[in-house]
Amino acid sequence: METEPPPDRGPNLGNASDASPEATAPVPAVVPGVVDPLIPDVRGYHDRGTGLVIFGVLQIILGLLAALMVPFIALGAFMSRLAPGGA
Repeated sequence: METEPPPDRGPNLGNASDASPEATAPVPAVVPGVVDPLIPDVRGYHDRGTGLVIFGVLQIILGLLAALMVPFIALGAFMSRLAPGGA
């Protein structure tokens, strides 16, 4: 024998007089006040262009030095074959 499911305890929309006291409480008036800004003082950005250019030039020089290692690797492999007892 099957038992019936419990009754649905959803909102009772048919009876508006059963509303909770919180729902019918008056809304308080908005009181104007002074609001502190989140960022008190926004300072202007100082120019970092010179430092960025110097850093970029150093990065390019390091990249070129790394690229110069490729011929040295090929030269080392070639020279090892010419040496006595080479690979």
